[in-house]
Amino acid sequence: MTEKVSQEPISDSDVSSSELDGVIHANKNLYDKLNQLPEIESLQDVIEEDDNQKDEKQKSQFIEKFLSQVSEFYSNNELVRYAFWALLLILISTSALTIIEYDMFKDSVIEDADGTFLFGGDEANWFDTFFHTFWWSIVTFTTVGYGDVSPITHIGKLLTIIIMLLNFGIVTLLGGAVASVLVAQRLKGDDTLDESKFKGHLVIAGWNTFVPSILKLIDANKEKVFMPNISSFKACPEIDSILVKSSDGIRIVSATAPPSKEILSDSGYTQSSGKINLNRTSVSIDPVAEWKQMYSEAWRLQRDYFWVKNMSGINWKKIHDRYYKLIDRISSRSEFSDLVWEMQGELGTSHCYEFGGDYKPKRNYNIGLLGADIEYDSKIKAYKITHLVKGDVWSGHMTSPLFRPGLNIKQGMYIKSISGNRLNKSSSPNIHLVNKVNKDIELTILDENGKNKRDITIKTIPTENELRYRDWVEKNRAYVHRKTKNKVGYVHIPDMSPWGYSEFHRYWLSEIQYDSLIIDVRFNGGGHVSQLILEKLARKRLGYDITRWMGTESYPSDSIAGPTLAITNEYAGSDGDIFSHSFKMMNIGKLIGKRTWGGVIGIWPRNLLVDGTITTQPEFSFWFKDVGWNVENYGTDVNIEVEITPEDYAKGVDTQLDRGIKEILLDLKKDPIVQPKFDKKPNLSK
Repeated sequence: MTEKVSQEPISDSDVSSSELDGVIHANKNLYDKLNQLPEIESLQDVIEEDDNQKDEKQKSQFIEKFLSQVSEFYSNNELVRYAFWALLLILISTSALTIIEYDMFKDSVIEDADGTFLFGGDEANWFDTFFHTFWWSIVTFTTVGYGDVSPITHIGKLLTIIIMLLNFGIVTLLGGAVASVLVAQRLKGDDTLDESKFKGHLVIAGWNTFVPSILKLIDANKEKVFMPNISSFKACPEIDSILVKSSDGIRIVSATAPPSKEILSDSGYTQSSGKINLNRTSVSIDPVAEWKQMYSEAWRLQRDYFWVKNMSGINWKKIHDRYYKLIDRISSRSEFSDLVWEMQGELGTSHCYEFGGDYKPKRNYNIGLLGADIEYDSKIKAYKITHLVKGDVWSGHMTSPLFRPGLNIKQGMYIKSISGNRLNKSSSPNIHLVNKVNKDIELTILDENGKNKRDITIKTIPTENELRYRDWVEKNRAYVHRKTKNKVGYVHIPDMSPWGYSEFHRYWLSEIQYDSLIIDVRFNGGGHVSQLILEKLARKRLGYDITRWMGTESYPSDSIAGPTLAITNEYAGSDGDIFSHSFKMMNIGKLIGKRTWGGVIGIWPRNLLVDGTITTQPEFSFWFKDVGWNVENYGTDVNIEVEITPEDYAKGVDTQLDRGIKEILLDLKKDPIVQPKFDKKPNLSK
């Protein structure tokens, strides 16, 4: 009986590895003979080839995976991309320079006496190796260049220009990329919002009821104007609305969509317009209680901001109690201001002010002005125009309305009537100009001989201050030029603010053409630019810059050739004090006039009381090397004191300016200014 052999395949789990090794060892000879058969050898070759293919495939997959990762890293990392292209350009430029600078001269290599090889004739070419050129390219890319070495050939120089131009963009991009990476990492590290780039995602915004309304306004491709001409706003998420303040008033609008043109054009106080009528609101105020709070706050502001903590040794709490008990006895807002002034005055320093506040409105009877001085003439029975205030006629507003083109008004003519009202000696013409500011009025004008009556129309002006200031400065300037025979210039500085700084330069740039200069700081209102002006006045002319086509310029530029002198008076204060004292300390010139105001503790007004009152706290105290703190409450003494008496003022005599002219002419006489001839120019032919 024959035994049946099972045809079922033997799985790996049926025979263990130890059992298989035992079978092979027991039948070793048989297996050796089998392995020598040609079929077995062919099978082994097939197996080896298959293994080799698997190895190659694994290597190929590894390389593809590696290249894919590199490509992804390159695509997602801007810094790497910029660095790669920068390195590539450096290598290209290095190779090109090496070839151009070295290979083009390799046939003209010569040997110097000391054995040094020179390229390109007698000039040594430094770009003889790739390493040298690579170093030079790196330095040129990252800085301003390696100045000791430069290409010799024209092509090399052109290539260098391209390299330098590329440097601007690439180095900037590298720096920007590094900054972007650091900022992004910082944002993530701080666990705050970071930029996200994605598509097809949902944004869930439900952290409060207001956000969904805002999200409705978001347009990824276009900015939208919610509402124009807004000065401020406040979100009201509880009612899905925004409270908006503009020149049109205050209104509340829906946050779900921009308000329509119909809503914005509705000026009524309705629910649809959203406008809020504040006139309907009223507040009950106890004046005495409010004054007590304001008084204590003004006192605290001084305590907290005064320039020295110990309040200059004053018992400040005692001062508070001394005046506080008087508040119940005052009966008006102006009396409260007086009380605050008295309290702050106990500090004994300058710049301790109180102004503004909730005063009852009062009617102002403003007078429209003509920009002219007039005097009644009994013979003609009209007012004669004795002086027209010129101002700046080119400005259009800083001049007398009588200078308007086409009017042909001259000094010496007469004004017979204003708006049909005939003028007389017993009443002022201003009676007919009350409440006529910036309004058209009709004037009846007579010629210089009192004849040829005609009517003109002009628009009055609210103030003549700027006009008369300009006339005063121009009169002084012309007077100085005339009295010194155009040897001395004149500059007035009205204050040390931006206006004073601009006025200084308006005249400074034209007056420095004269040999000497008078600086007038009388009536200077102070400010903060004195040191900028002193820097220019301290310049001493050392030489000249001579050109063939562009003239001659002094060195330092805008410097004065001869002596300088300053005029000051008791109305020059704050930074006017500081300027006057520093002018003396710097020995720029003589100081003439009167001792200055004496207030050099500066202020920074920024804290308002409840009714809008502003109080100032002296915070910035000045100390000088020569007198210490003693300019405060005293001022600075002048070198030559000159008084203007009431009689002098009435006659129009400026004794201070006259003395300044006298002193500066004496200085010029002692040390005259000789304009150089600029002859004996260099002659290189000798």
